[in-house]
Amino acid sequence: LGAEFGVTKVPRIQKHILKTANEMNRPAITATQMLTSMKENPFPTRAEVSDIANAVYDGTDAVMLSDETAIGKYPLQAVEVLHDAVKDAEKEYPWYRDFTPHDKYDAVAKAAVQLSQNLKKEALVAFTTSGYSVQVLSRYRPKENIYAVSHSRKTHRRLNLLWGVHPLFIMPSLNNPTRLLYEFVKKLLEEERITIEKRYIVTMGDYTGKSGSNNLIRLLDREGMESVLGYEF
Repeated sequence: LGAEFGVTKVPRIQKHILKTANEMNRPAITATQMLTSMKENPFPTRAEVSDIANAVYDGTDAVMLSDETAIGKYPLQAVEVLHDAVKDAEKEYPWYRDFTPHDKYDAVAKAAVQLSQNLKKEALVAFTTSGYSVQVLSRYRPKENIYAVSHSRKTHRRLNLLWGVHPLFIMPSLNNPTRLLYEFVKKLLEEERITIEKRYIVTMGDYTGKSGSNNLIRLLDREGMESVLGYEF
């Protein structure tokens, strides 16, 4: 950006690009010279840390290092600084961004995020084949974690890029939504990744395994989990 438009225009253009990417539901990575001083020094400059925080506030999905880890003298320290700067910036993050839904599945995602915001749930859970339903959830920047459940390894890897998303690869494709929910609850309770005392907002489709079919929102609490686990398959 600096080479094409001049360094003084970079902050304004960066904000515009990230705002547009968020509105259009496109993942955005902010990269290059994030921690350049750490190629030679074990500590960053204050300006570099400020740039990282501003990228987070502007709506980036990810920040990326290049020379700092490829040829720098302090690659591990650079990653730690980047991680800590992002985590600290998120303490003051403007959660729950509002956008006009692009389609009916986007509208379902927005409704799920609003429910989560109003009811103070532990996390959002999205069952996905292509990853689209998770991507639109991430766009609204909920404060709660987003658990993405997929049978596709390709989708699982790709979802790591998205803001606030924790991909879970748990099972083959199943055509029964109740069975899918049963396998999810059973596995994650066993792994202690969810607890029966907490409440979760779940989005899924009535035709599981079909891309672009998430049209259901479900509140999953103790009663709901016990009901799901009581099914016999």
